[in-house]
Amino acid sequence: EKALELQQSAPNLRLGEVLVGEGLITREQLEQALATQSESRALPLGEILVEKGLITSEEIQRSMAKKLAIPFVNLQEFEADQKAAKLVPEDLARRLKVVPIYTYDNKLVVAMENPMDGAVIESIRFHTNNVVEPVMASATDLHRTLNLVYSLGTIDEFKAADLGDDDEEEEQDLPGDNENLVVKTVYKLIVDAYR
Repeated sequence: EKALELQQSAPNLRLGEVLVGEGLITREQLEQALATQSESRALPLGEILVEKGLITSEEIQRSMAKKLAIPFVNLQEFEADQKAAKLVPEDLARRLKVVPIYTYDNKLVVAMENPMDGAVIESIRFHTNNVVEPVMASATDLHRTLNLVYSLGTIDEFKAADLGDDDEEEEQDLPGDNENLVVKTVYKLIVDAYR
């Protein structure tokens, strides 16, 4: 609700001005990027600045989060809350690129790349019947965490699985963290069948 209210009442923040104000780029760098943008309207200003190596996407997000008074979180510092994950179906979370972090008092804290996106917030609210409190996270962090939260189990859980053999065995070849869900699903089925 706060993000929706903030979005409606916030003045139109200009990314370039925010970055100059934060001291992340100079006025001259902003002018050069705006000139590039005027030549090629297809690219957003932030993408131009990142491509020129003047700033990172995360620095842009952090400065916007600070300006909008929205928390920017590192999802690696949060433990997956299965209660929150169960509220948001995996297909919806992946489509909207959001990670439910935790719940409290009929509220759901959700990490997203753009916490000012009212349509995404409303969609989550509709599906969960919870008040949504958005926080900002990087796209890379969201992608990695989505795969961990909605996988059938983490690699550590697979390694800890008791395969029913007391003899010492060579360490098994387990799918890596970046393997797709199908590989993990098949592996889980094999481990379960072996038990």
